[in-house]
Amino acid sequence: MMGFSTSVVRFLAIYKGENNKSMMKGTLILALVFPLMASLAIGSLIFATSNWAAVNLFQKPELGFVFKGFACALPFYTLMLICAACARGFKQVKRYNSLINLLQPVIELLGVAGLFIIGYRLGGTIFGFGFSSAIAAGVGLYWMVQMFRSMELHRVPAQYEVGKQLAFSLSTLMIGVVHMLIIQTDRLMLGALSTAHNVGIFVVASLISQNARFILQSTNSIFPPIIADLYHKGDTQRLVSTYKSVTWLITALTVPLIFVFCFMSSEIMSLFGSEYASANRVLIILSLFQFVNVAVGSAGFLLVMTGNQKLEAINSWVVAFLNVVLNYIFIPKYGAIGAAFATGLSTGIINLLRVLEIYRFYGYHPYKFSHTKIIASSAIALVFFIAMKSIFSLGYLQNIIVAILSIVVYFYTLYRLGIDEEEKSLFLATKEKLTFKR
Repeated sequence: MMGFSTSVVRFLAIYKGENNKSMMKGTLILALVFPLMASLAIGSLIFATSNWAAVNLFQKPELGFVFKGFACALPFYTLMLICAACARGFKQVKRYNSLINLLQPVIELLGVAGLFIIGYRLGGTIFGFGFSSAIAAGVGLYWMVQMFRSMELHRVPAQYEVGKQLAFSLSTLMIGVVHMLIIQTDRLMLGALSTAHNVGIFVVASLISQNARFILQSTNSIFPPIIADLYHKGDTQRLVSTYKSVTWLITALTVPLIFVFCFMSSEIMSLFGSEYASANRVLIILSLFQFVNVAVGSAGFLLVMTGNQKLEAINSWVVAFLNVVLNYIFIPKYGAIGAAFATGLSTGIINLLRVLEIYRFYGYHPYKFSHTKIIASSAIALVFFIAMKSIFSLGYLQNIIVAILSIVVYFYTLYRLGIDEEEKSLFLATKEKLTFKR
């Protein structure tokens, strides 16, 4: 995508707020042309060198077919992502989610499952991915044409800011590349400095803990274009109010997930085998640091959408370097626990840095007084859980029941302390944007 998935969200939101149809049209064309050209070039290169790479690099000639299949699917998958990003830029979140999280995955799953049943395993997987990407791309392109017509963009000449948008896109591309490196660093270093068993434990715990970001990721599909629009209009008061309320909502809804991952860590890890149950501390550490990530809200997106993408790129490089150093220090002595602590600490530091940068440049932070209600409700639920474990000898099933009751206590306490009307309205608005009406 060359970073255009973020660029198109920012610039479409700005130009739509100005009702600048010529710039909207130019932005859409740029977002289509550059990533598609890149995907066609990369796909052609992979296709042309697939047999050579399969034989000389991987020593498995049968992989040539796999490379060719994915090379053919790449342009369609890229087109789907472009269309989804454009829908997000126009604040059409339901269309964005339907392409990314519903249409393409469901068609791929059904296609792969059906072909697997009749005996096409690897070939079925490749065809399922390519076919689902092509269908989703076609639907996305149809929606794009609809948007063009409904906004009458075909009646106006296109205007372009190629240099400005390309520079922004390349900066966000670097951020994405560094984030991918960060995700893989801990696993690679754990494999080099520790045992394969520790790698397995860490990967499982890491994948589970990432679900703590579910609410944050859902909100991030809505909030970035709103940031870009409000900041460009100079509506700072509304931007700050929305940022604080969004952060409150994300934090309040994520606390129960953290309770589940921490209170039921042994039970969750044991689902993957009895040898994983003792690694519950890895899941607890990763979950707590994921909560730190959630508790700052959309801080990274706020920096990017307000034109500080270069600063966010520097932040990403800092956390990547810090992650390597901390993993090198902690993994040899503490194994998977050390990797969890190193990764969590580096991520926590960079999120704290983002909050400080936002306060330094704009003079506001993501917190409000009603955050104390979340703290109080969490503390009461935690005391309840600890008291129940101290009084009773809890088995597997009993521990699950007490964990669920703790979540009930949390929500009840939060409700009794009172939820502001702004948070209620935001919750209903978010629910409306993310769900489909019958």
